[in-house]
Amino acid sequence: MSNNDERFEDIVDELMLEEETPGDTALGRWCERYPQHRKALEEFFAVWAVQAELPQRTRIDEKRLAERSVSYAKAILKRQGLGPVPPKALDAEEAQSQAQLEQLVLKAVHLLRGEADTANIAHKASELKGKPITTRAVDESLVRLEGRQLVESRVAHPAQEPEGQLKRYSKITPAGERALGEPEATAGESIDALGDLT
Repeated sequence: MSNNDERFEDIVDELMLEEETPGDTALGRWCERYPQHRKALEEFFAVWAVQAELPQRTRIDEKRLAERSVSYAKAILKRQGLGPVPPKALDAEEAQSQAQLEQLVLKAVHLLRGEADTANIAHKASELKGKPITTRAVDESLVRLEGRQLVESRVAHPAQEPEGQLKRYSKITPAGERALGEPEATAGESIDALGDLT
């Protein structure tokens, strides 16, 4: 016989290890062992018997559930007028300017060799262009370049930074190195005009 002072949760744990299915015979044995928990055992066996009769649940498709949740959230945002702003179509001149800026940012990242946070990239790109370039413009270019896998970024832990700031560092990928040698025809400015890479 077991100790009569055991907690009911411990008894249930023991019961689940010993019994495979709920039944009157099993209930009788456990009520005889723990008469002080007779009512709780009867309720537990009743719930267990009902659950055993229910059809087994199928595995939850988490991906499908997440997609439906995101779709639902987007629909709510759209109804509230808060949805994402569709990207603006660029005219030829804007596209050329954007491509030139991306080439400058890519070259600046290359020249900084892993020490490229946004402020350093903006400074280096401004030097290359001979005109100031904002950190916002650099950030936007970095997002596009990272999307095309020409650069990759990592976020440095604030404790590792002198000022304790959260900084994102970018470095050029092998694909980015190749892209420096093959500027887009629409860039309008040859990579040679930016200077030698070495």
